[in-house]
Amino acid sequence: MILSNILSIISAIINKQIYKHPEYNIIMLRKRGLNSMNRKALSDIVTTVLIILLVLAAVIILWAFVRVFVLNGGGRIETGVFTSSFSIPAKDVNIVPVEGSPQDASFKVVRNAGEGRLKALTVVIEDVNKKRFSKRVESNLRELESQIIVVDSSEITSNSLGRIKKISIAPIVLNKDGKEIQAGIAATYVVQGTEGTTIGAPSHSVGESCNAGETSGCLICSSGQFALGSCSAGLVCGNNGACIPTGSIGYICTLPSQCNSGLICLNGVCSCNDENDCSGSTPHCEISRGSCVECRDATDCSTGELCTNNVCTPDESCTLNNECNPGFSCVDSVCTPISYGDPWTQYMYNSAHTGKANSVGPSTLSNPKIINLESVWIRSNIVAGKDITYFITGTGAADGNSSKLYAYDVSGSTPEYKWNYTLDAKLSTTPLLDLTNDAIYVNGAEKIYKIKASTGELVWETTVTPYSGTVASSPSGSVLYRSEYPRQSPVMDGSGKIYFPKNNRIFRYNPDGTLDEAIDVGTNTYIRATPLVTDNKIIFLDATSTKFKYTVSLTDFTISSTSDYTGYGPQGYKVSPILVGNKVYVGSASYGELKSYDKNSMAFVSQTGYDGATIHTPASDGTRIFSNAGEGSKIFSYDLSLSDRKESDATLDSITYSGTYGPQFDLDSQGATIISSNNIVYVNSGHTVYAFNSQTLGLIQKSDIGYLIDAPSTLYEGKLYVPTNAGKIYIFG
Repeated sequence: MILSNILSIISAIINKQIYKHPEYNIIMLRKRGLNSMNRKALSDIVTTVLIILLVLAAVIILWAFVRVFVLNGGGRIETGVFTSSFSIPAKDVNIVPVEGSPQDASFKVVRNAGEGRLKALTVVIEDVNKKRFSKRVESNLRELESQIIVVDSSEITSNSLGRIKKISIAPIVLNKDGKEIQAGIAATYVVQGTEGTTIGAPSHSVGESCNAGETSGCLICSSGQFALGSCSAGLVCGNNGACIPTGSIGYICTLPSQCNSGLICLNGVCSCNDENDCSGSTPHCEISRGSCVECRDATDCSTGELCTNNVCTPDESCTLNNECNPGFSCVDSVCTPISYGDPWTQYMYNSAHTGKANSVGPSTLSNPKIINLESVWIRSNIVAGKDITYFITGTGAADGNSSKLYAYDVSGSTPEYKWNYTLDAKLSTTPLLDLTNDAIYVNGAEKIYKIKASTGELVWETTVTPYSGTVASSPSGSVLYRSEYPRQSPVMDGSGKIYFPKNNRIFRYNPDGTLDEAIDVGTNTYIRATPLVTDNKIIFLDATSTKFKYTVSLTDFTISSTSDYTGYGPQGYKVSPILVGNKVYVGSASYGELKSYDKNSMAFVSQTGYDGATIHTPASDGTRIFSNAGEGSKIFSYDLSLSDRKESDATLDSITYSGTYGPQFDLDSQGATIISSNNIVYVNSGHTVYAFNSQTLGLIQKSDIGYLIDAPSTLYEGKLYVPTNAGKIYIFG
């Protein structure tokens, strides 16, 4: 439209019809002012306007003609299509003469961070006379990648170049339409003269005829022919008289002579040629790669190791832990890195009391570390976390002496005493460790404690009445009903509240020491073992009524009991129930049975047959239930329905109890089973620690430590802690 108007105006001027044109008023004045204007001036204005219009018309006509080719022909680099920069590192530039190869110059191009698709590189070589030649090198370099580019002698010669002075590269990129665009110079390297030697001089080579005394670079005339001479330190004489730098393994090269003595130039880098070129942690030469490695095959590794990616690694196949290297454990017949998992913070590891630790077991039951305390007994589960172990001791005498809570650092080769705190009675309870809040809780005979785990300082303590109403007395006057040697351990629920079970009361405290609830579980009721606190109930065994009891909820403490649980005597009520999925499992001392109940309704589900005196807290790995029937018996496992039964081939040891340490009635608790994350079941009987395969119940190993073991073991960080009635703790692993 604009072009049409301009042409119309030009035509009117040429035909002297401008005064008739609709746009006439843009170049003519109104008639009223015409009389005051010189007619010659008017003529000059018209001429100037005419020239301007003619130029504009020419430009528009030319653009209309070219526009189609510009837009439809080669593409253009839109904003943001290619944002990477490039560099040519000085240390990776080599300019060398010909020596049995046409390669004369090599350098590395590095693509820096940025977006865009690279198709190729234009390489520009310029000599000292500013003569240039360029060539295209295909390249699909991505961000932060590099590429070696070589320029050979035929290219230098055919383009009549002399001494190289400058190397430049310009990227060829793809635009959004996938069309190639040649960008400008992106990186340039100016030759300093120390990269090797120059191209084109000297011109002679080894073997050419020469006259006496003639030299060419570092070549000397010997017997009428050029021969290699010498260069300054760090350089060698090349076949055409150039002094070439040398390097060790990994040095970028184009000729064998650029590598140190004995090395070869392989794939552009100086590489090893035999074992003499390698040493230290990589003593073997991998010829195919030209590099020194730790191993080439299994024969280069130690017994029990494989060569994987030129590195010696443990042979992963195994049947026992001691077949794996240190730091590895046998899990499902494969040596795998040890995972130490979570600390052992309470009775039987977790609030479900399953005894299944998130830690592997020790590779062998030998060479233990020993914590040695004289004239005391340890009959509670040890808790452990962050290289510190905590445990409660008793005196073993009936003189009213109190127990103590100890802390030892076991990270070193010898356990190191940290602190102890004196408690209010002789106790067999397991402390509760809260590492998050640097706290440890203890359930005393008539006191409750919160102690700072890191220092042993008392945070708070409170005195409670451990029973309400009338506490039943045993017909035989058994110490079952006393406040001595209580085994009831504290339990923490999901909200952080702590439950402290006493004779026929359960006290629920907040971490700050304020009482949240005092729960009376019934006159003539006696809680002897640690209760199970689920998300909606408190479940426990009553040693008086021989019933399995529970609260309606965690807010309604009305007590109900199952009608089908039958027990006999005090021994069975040191057994704590465990929670696996939606079922509660509990042992029965009198009839040697395991029973299961629905967690929510507490309705009876299933039971086992007679296995002897099943008086120990069972354990579970989540797929099977494990229990043992005490000394002289075996270890058993059941599926979760309690229908499929397995038993060990090995029989647990029996001992004749001497009564030297502690009351005899506590002998029964020693057999509680614990399980490692690598499928090993540990059980104590008499003086002996046993390790069984949890899948087959085959005996892996055992260790007679010579002292009575009267509590379950503890497992954390690959260490197995075994307490004894002689005041010694054996730490395996």
